[in-house]
Amino acid sequence: MRPKNAMAWSLALGLIAALCASIGLAPRANAQGGGIPFSGGVPFGTGVPFGGGVPFGGGVPFGTGVGFGSGAGVGVGVNGVCMAGKCPPDPTPINSTETLPYSFIVQAASGDLFRVYGNIVAADLNNGFSLPNGEIFAVTYLGNPSGNGPSQADTLVIDNFVAGNTPASTVNNTNPFGVTFSGNMPAGSSAKVSAVVNGVTFPVLGPFSPPGSHSDSTTMSVPGNGAVRAQSTYTAFFAAGSPVGATMWLGFNVVPPGTMVSSILPSARTSSPSATTFNTVTAFTSIINTAQTDAKSCSVSMPWDTQGQFHFQTTDPATNVPNGTADILVDIPAGKTQTFFFAATPASAFSTEIPILFTCANTTPVITTAGLNTFLLTASTTAIPDMLSIAATPTGDGILNIPGSSGIAAFGQAAINIAAGATVTVTPTDTPVGQAARGLPVTLTICQTNASGACINPATPAASTTVSVANNQIVTFSIFAKGQGQNIAFDPANNRIFVVAKQGNTAVGEASVAVRTQ
Repeated sequence: MRPKNAMAWSLALGLIAALCASIGLAPRANAQGGGIPFSGGVPFGTGVPFGGGVPFGGGVPFGTGVGFGSGAGVGVGVNGVCMAGKCPPDPTPINSTETLPYSFIVQAASGDLFRVYGNIVAADLNNGFSLPNGEIFAVTYLGNPSGNGPSQADTLVIDNFVAGNTPASTVNNTNPFGVTFSGNMPAGSSAKVSAVVNGVTFPVLGPFSPPGSHSDSTTMSVPGNGAVRAQSTYTAFFAAGSPVGATMWLGFNVVPPGTMVSSILPSARTSSPSATTFNTVTAFTSIINTAQTDAKSCSVSMPWDTQGQFHFQTTDPATNVPNGTADILVDIPAGKTQTFFFAATPASAFSTEIPILFTCANTTPVITTAGLNTFLLTASTTAIPDMLSIAATPTGDGILNIPGSSGIAAFGQAAINIAAGATVTVTPTDTPVGQAARGLPVTLTICQTNASGACINPATPAASTTVSVANNQIVTFSIFAKGQGQNIAFDPANNRIFVVAKQGNTAVGEASVAVRTQ
């Protein structure tokens, strides 16, 4: 059977050629890390060495870990449980900076699930102790264990702890507060903050309620005596009926919400053991600044508790070749896109969808969307496939257009296995790995195709296909989407078709396209 949409197949063939050309496929390369260069000599699958490495967890037990500096000068707790850093923290050493990128899911008493994510930077430099990024973070309702229904009435109490040094005997300390509510936040929701600095309790600011943004501040004199220890307590109340995606952005300053967006390709990688650790895996990512002002001091990072090493570096968007300096914060001009390369070396075996953190000093964190800007990383103690996958739609823009609510459309996918050979099962789905079912009104089928574009495995498209892939082998597929009589809205962040390759229950590759009816 030949795919009904030959355009999808021809696009896939073009992408295969581009993929092979860009990685300089070497027939003698074997297994992951076998010297396969990506775009001008950057190893794709082996990573780029960046000196001694920046720990992102380093094997420290969850809840007591360290930031990127020399001590644990920051901490984050939710509802009385320390979730990141150290609570309370040790003082940030003089003339140093502590950075704590964090992203975690907490479950309210009702069973509702929320993601709390941000990046606290504590600096104890010549001009004294400060929080230059303004402690900006976000809280997003994700749904509940039974699906994507609206929330119950939920309260989350988030404590941010910082500690530093001051030579002054007294300090005039300002406690600012800013909150921005997403447009879909119910009117009964609210946010407030209280603070204690060196034993002095500041007045409560708020509560503020949607819509829009709100801010306030208060200043008080507090004793210094060589130390600064502060605890800001944010109370975020989500009214019953909050929809999935409802978000509060909290911190010292009001910033426009949703001005930064990002994506990752490839969205899934695997790492097999090397002589002393696990192989380094790499990926590319883009951050788009949609605001009218420049985004300052932007970075890419993994949550603090992910064990291993992580580095990022800007790239030339035309060639994907890294430029600039590794692990250096960069500014992104208004209305522009910055591309990055990142490399991760796991320190232990695990398989998880990692919420990569995209943060800037003067913007809200990029909202985490599973399958779009998350990184499905599997570190295995045995050699497994690593399927670099890319999908192509007939329009070439990553959007699959189904004609009418009951129409059918197709797209192509190519994958190259740069690691161990194995048998894998490839399945199209509307749901990212490990997430609650999204239930789009579409029936999905797939077949493996030959060089002429004909379905060969199976001859008639089915719910999945099982293929044997050797190291460095390229395989191609056609995926068909048939509407079930209901329209699919254009929501490219969430309404997507994912094509997942698994060896047994382990995901070893993933690609996706947006889908809508027209």
